[in-house]
Amino acid sequence: MATTGNAAPTAGNEKILVKAKQLAGAKVEEEALARLVEEATRAKAAEGSRAMSKDRARAKINDDAEPKPQESRLKVDQEALAKVEQAARAKAEQDARAGAGELALISAKLEEQVKAAQEASAKAEEAVRARADLEARLQAEQEARLKSEQQASAKAEEKAALFTELETWLKAERAARAKGEQEASAQAEEAIQMRVDFETRLQAEQQVRVKIEQQGLAKAEENAELIAELEARLKAEQAARTRAEQEASAKAEEAVLMRADLESRLQVEQEARVKTEQQAAAKAEEDARVMAELGTNLQAEQAARVKAEQLVRSPNFKNIAAETIEYSKKSMEDGSAFVERLMKAKTFPSVIQIRSEYAKTAQAQFIAYLTKISVYGGLARRIS
Repeated sequence: MATTGNAAPTAGNEKILVKAKQLAGAKVEEEALARLVEEATRAKAAEGSRAMSKDRARAKINDDAEPKPQESRLKVDQEALAKVEQAARAKAEQDARAGAGELALISAKLEEQVKAAQEASAKAEEAVRARADLEARLQAEQEARLKSEQQASAKAEEKAALFTELETWLKAERAARAKGEQEASAQAEEAIQMRVDFETRLQAEQQVRVKIEQQGLAKAEENAELIAELEARLKAEQAARTRAEQEASAKAEEAVLMRADLESRLQVEQEARVKTEQQAAAKAEEDARVMAELGTNLQAEQAARVKAEQLVRSPNFKNIAAETIEYSKKSMEDGSAFVERLMKAKTFPSVIQIRSEYAKTAQAQFIAYLTKISVYGGLARRIS
């Protein structure tokens, strides 16, 4: 195999070189033949000259043999010599023309052969270059093919390793899947068992819930009766409180009249009157504050009643109801005592003092009531 630049001679190159050498040898032989033709032409011309010399010598001998006069012989010799020279010249010219024509033909043939040899040599050189180029390209192709085969072999080995790895992974995956299926089957069985247990427990819970609902219905009926009783008691308490407030208002009017009488009796003592007026103003402010507190207590009581209605549904309703009944009784007793004290009061400051004490006592009792029913503990703290 030949490479570009330094190609080793192959069998094809050797043949081309031999042919080129043969063509070069043919060219040398043609040149030698031309020289031979030229030498042959010269030899023929020399032979013609020698023949003419022989003819002249022979004619001279013949003339010498014939007894002639000297002048006649000279003339004959001259004529014979002229004829011989003319004949030799003609023959030489003829031979020269024949040799020139033959030489021209040989030269033309030689030129054609040389031209053909040159063309053949150029073609041979071009063929050598083309063959060298082809061999270089062939070598490059072979090297590329060899490299491609090596790469293909490497890829094949890589694919084989990959296939081996994939087979190993597939086996592991199959084993893992089989193990997973077994675990899934076990988990499914466990789930079925858990579901059976759950359904059993659910059924038991449902039975308990039905029983509790039945008990709740019974308690609801009992709570409804308690609610009705509490509402009746609250209405009675509200009526008693309304009567107590009306009586307190009447007593307040009476106290006002008593105060007017007291002021008319104490007009003599101006300083005492001024002091009494100042006290009355302070007490009036306190009275307004007490009235505001009473209004707040009334609103709180109404809110407590609403909350009590909501609390009748709670599990501790009985305790709350008992506390509410106790609070109602205590409120009614305190209200009655408040009315009695107002009726016994003889001065306006005494009336104000009694009302202030009653308001404070009612507020403290209400806060204590809210504290006992822990649902309203936060409300009691805000009011206090």
